[in-house]
Amino acid sequence: MKLYPCKKCGGTVAVMKQKMSGFSYYRVNIDGSVEDNSDMYDDLMVKNCWKKYRCENCGSVLPVTGVIKEF
Repeated sequence: MKLYPCKKCGGTVAVMKQKMSGFSYYRVNIDGSVEDNSDMYDDLMVKNCWKKYRCENCGSVLPVTGVIKEF
């Protein structure tokens, strides 16, 4: 998949609205320091709410080639 700049405003940041469900564990050490939480989101279920990516600046649908990947 390849995204192109927004035709309306020239924006280069794309957003996809997503719905997430599930749970995770946030780990800290007993001294309060943060433990490795790199797997924190592994068991979340994620579904795209929009069919296309949109420009973060103006909300316009962005031109794309290829298929949008579901997570």
